[in-house]
Amino acid sequence: MQTSELEMNGTKYILRVLVHRRRNSTVNIRDNVITIRLSSFASKKEREDHLSEFLDWAKKKIMAEPERFRPPKMREYRNNDVIEICNEKYALRIDYAKRKSASAKAIGNIIRIILPEDASGHEKKRMTSNLLAKVISKKRLPVLHNRIKLLNNMFFQKEIKEIRFRNMSSRWGSCTKDGKISISSRLLLAPDSILDYVCVHELAHLVHFNHSKEFWELVGRVIPDYKERDMWLSENGEKCVF
Repeated sequence: MQTSELEMNGTKYILRVLVHRRRNSTVNIRDNVITIRLSSFASKKEREDHLSEFLDWAKKKIMAEPERFRPPKMREYRNNDVIEICNEKYALRIDYAKRKSASAKAIGNIIRIILPEDASGHEKKRMTSNLLAKVISKKRLPVLHNRIKLLNNMFFQKEIKEIRFRNMSSRWGSCTKDGKISISSRLLLAPDSILDYVCVHELAHLVHFNHSKEFWELVGRVIPDYKERDMWLSENGEKCVF
């Protein structure tokens, strides 16, 4: 994988180029990361052409919709920082090594993160943010399971196939028709009442797979002050960042 940085309108974007054993070449933009996957079956000239075409497409897309692809806000972490999440304190141990990928693991309430020493400052910041979200989500997943199952048993009685945290920056939760519920890991940084609201919102989609009047009436029966909680997200959601 090749990683580099692009700058457009004063904003930095990460460009990742991978060569995979796949027939088709693809391009994807998520937040400020452009990922181009090239087919290993294509000739060198074809891969170069695809890379140029995809990069031009990505640049036009970002210039046309800058807000959609703006970089997510991230905190700055340093070695020996102590952070508090869900009323628990965690000590960070950040090290650097000659490696291509980053890793993290939790030992009790100590989170050890190892970053590639030659990564850019922005990449190190992004890796740290993503790894912290992943590690804390894993530790808090049993709590999320219990909370959603309790709410479901009390108000919905629907079948749930999967419950998980996801590192989502553009939405607070999602739900599929077959009962797979995802909650943004950013809600670990929000009050419990806000997390409950999003859980109820997604559970209500198992009854009404839309945002119809009936859907909001159902949410309102479970959480009468849901509008105030939704307003909290609108006003404070940008502060919920790892």
